[in-house]
Amino acid sequence: MCDQSPASRKAFAASYFSKCIKCGSEDLKEVKKTEGCRHNGDAYGFTVFTCTSCQWSTRFEWDEDSDLYYYEVLLLTSR
Repeated sequence: MCDQSPASRKAFAASYFSKCIKCGSEDLKEVKKTEGCRHNGDAYGFTVFTCTSCQWSTRFEWDEDSDLYYYEVLLLTSR
């Protein structure tokens, strides 16, 4: 089950998506899923980040057409 709490996701984004917020490990697995592609070739989807040490995970949506690849970070930082 992905941890989608705003505080956890904000902390993970602040680590530049590179450090588990539960155990501190930097051994993360990324699984990127593409949900679609626009006529101009820009894709969009989500990435699931999972810590291989403690199995903590979270998910972020991405969009190649956005000013910020993981655009949800803008929503987290505006709270």
